[in-house]
Amino acid sequence: MSDKKEETAEDPYRNVLAGKLKLKKPELPGGKKKKRKVKVEAEVEAEAAAAEAEAEAESQTPIDPHAHMTKAEYRYELERKKIEAKNMKSLAKSTHRDRVKDFNDKLDRLPQHFDLPKVALTIG
Repeated sequence: MSDKKEETAEDPYRNVLAGKLKLKKPELPGGKKKKRKVKVEAEVEAEAAAAEAEAEAESQTPIDPHAHMTKAEYRYELERKKIEAKNMKSLAKSTHRDRVKDFNDKLDRLPQHFDLPKVALTIG
């Protein structure tokens, strides 16, 4: 009268958890553990040596920031920087109050397109 199954090593249901669903389950017996990748010290030293050699090579060779530009692009960039410096000097000369006054004068000179026209009411 053995209604219960005998627990054997070949039983596929031996790791089944009975009861309500739990979000964090206990570790199943005989479960697989994740293996950590271990770097060999020689590989780490080789990577460090390669990084140092690359850093030394970069520090020894002068890096030209305009090497990727054509002559025309370089001249354009120089002119743009000159114009930008000139604009910054002119902005630095005027105060905020002067700039606001100039802006208001400019707005006064503009035509007023957004005024609503007067509408005559004619009855009848």
